[in-house]
Parts: sequence; structure tokens; C-alpha cells
Amino acid sequence: MKVYTLHKLKKGSTMEDYKKWSPEDQRVNHEHPLVKSFEVYEVIGADKNTLPEIPLGKDAPFDVIEITEVESWEDFVKLCKDDKLEEIEKTWTEKFLDEDSLVVIAVRKI
Repeated sequence: MKVYTLHKLKKGSTMEDYKKWSPEDQRVNHEHPLVKSFEVYEVIGADKNTLPEIPLGKDAPFDVIEITEVESWEDFVKLCKDDKLEEIEKTWTEKFLDEDSLVVIAVRKI
């Protein structure tokens, strides 16, 4: 299953700073035994009902989308509470995460 974590950056954080920090976040997640894959994307635009020929809007509801692949929701919960990720999670929440914007979506392929 995949878990999509979507969020805006905290006020005072910049995408430049996030991009400098993100490789360490990605390394730590990739090395974790519960993680099958982990990808991070910068949102460059969004708009409702956008067709390919219409330019994307600039006011996206999120700045970042992380996609974590794990075996199950239970594994994702374990991952979020794992001591191995404690320091990286602390940096993410203190420096980058706008908690009011956080959306977590779990999906399973059909």
C-alpha cells in the first residue's frame, strides 16, 4: 500500500531549505526496513478541473507530497513511532510542517 502525506510548509520555511534537508529525510526513510519506497515531490501547481491545455494555477493547497510504500497501515503507524525516525520527524515537524495543512491518505491498488 502507499501512503500520501500532503502538506504546506510552515511559515518562515522556504522550499530551498526544505530541498536542502529532504535528501537526509529520504536517506533515513529508504534505509528503514518497513519502507519499500519513499518519494518526495514539490507541488508546482494545482487547479480544479484543469485540462492539459490549461496552465496549472499557482495557488496549490500543498507544497509537498511524500509517497511512502509500506506493507500495511499498521506498518506505517509503526514507522511513524519508530525511534530510528525520531530525529528526522522532529526536524520535519519543528521546521517544515504546517500541521494545519497536513493530509494523510492511504491507498491500495485495485
